[in-house]
Amino acid sequence: MSTKCGLSFLTSVALLLLVPAVVAQQSSGKMSAPPAADGVWCGSQMCVSKVFYLPNFNSTPYELQDVVNALRLIVDISHVNANPAENNVWLQGTPQQLAIAEKLVTVLESLKSSGDHNRSSVLIYEPLPDKAPEQSSVVPPERCELTNCFIRAMYLPGFSVSRLQDVVNKLHFTGHVARICMVPSSHAIVFQGTSKQLALAEGLMNE
Repeated sequence: MSTKCGLSFLTSVALLLLVPAVVAQQSSGKMSAPPAADGVWCGSQMCVSKVFYLPNFNSTPYELQDVVNALRLIVDISHVNANPAENNVWLQGTPQQLAIAEKLVTVLESLKSSGDHNRSSVLIYEPLPDKAPEQSSVVPPERCELTNCFIRAMYLPGFSVSRLQDVVNKLHFTGHVARICMVPSSHAIVFQGTSKQLALAEGLMNE
């Protein structure tokens, strides 16, 4: 009996010593986790949170979600959520991401409320000259990332959702544009691309 009790006691002590070590290892794993595949990860010292109040995006339940989709795909922000009850969008990212997100949201709001019937385009982000990717004769063109990509919004008033989707498909399959998103409520398409891809988009817009 005493032997069994002794073994039970030793087992209990061993478990008590192991549990904190396992917990610490798991916590350490969480801190050193790699960036999320669908967004630029930022540490606690780099993250900034912001809420955008968007009262004009409330005609349908999908309008705020369109904005969320554009922020996720184009600005590469994974921590973003819509709150339809309060007509706002919350997001968290690096200061650069939030600066681009603010410009993008401002442009989408302006396009939605403009009522203009002329097609146009707005440059949302332009990389520094030494950051812009070199153009290559090889097809598909070199893919660019958030820090060295141009970001442009194309305003296409009068385009139905199916026509907007046609433009998206052409840019994706013909221009090899990887990050592109349509925002029907703003009659717009937003995308990341090289200068060559921007020129192709301008040509499609004027067809």
